[in-house]
Amino acid sequence: MSAVVDFPAREMLEDLRKNSDRVFAALNDALVDIGAEITNRAIGGAPISTGELRRNIAFKVKFSGDSGWVEAGVGVGNTKPLIYAEIQDVGGVIRPKKAQKLAIPVSERLKTASGVGGITARDVISRPEEFGFKSTFTTATAILGKKADGSVEVLFARKSSVKIPGTGYLSRPSMDMESGGAARIIKERLKEAARK
Repeated sequence: MSAVVDFPAREMLEDLRKNSDRVFAALNDALVDIGAEITNRAIGGAPISTGELRRNIAFKVKFSGDSGWVEAGVGVGNTKPLIYAEIQDVGGVIRPKKAQKLAIPVSERLKTASGVGGITARDVISRPEEFGFKSTFTTATAILGKKADGSVEVLFARKSSVKIPGTGYLSRPSMDMESGGAARIIKERLKEAARK
């Protein structure tokens, strides 16, 4: 898919050719506007669990030879790449890589702290006392914590896979820009440059 930028008059093209520095600055400004638009829409559409995904969406403008483009996404520029960024955008199935099953937090206090760098099933199993349990035990479908008073709490559900629905937080704004939004912004910036 491509975006077409048409120019209203031959005189405008001639003026732009004579003022290439001004044209380059206008195109750079247009690419910055496009990157900012994609990034703002992606941040607004990204799922909020810990906020880590939203904090790591950024863009940068690149030029090489006669080409210029915008790269927008997670891990761009000074932001941190996140292994789950793509699956949150397009969706997919998650399966365990090393363990027999995935451990999905069920306990509310583990849900809020879980995620990348959060409390894992391994943390709770290896140090149950730090989480208020005397011990933990595992069944085919759950990891449970046993308290000192003998009561039991379900901490994690065990699943062989989990289907993550795609949110389109990044791909949707990018497609919107490809289908005409970018051309409109570039055209506006070039018209402004021609009028100066």
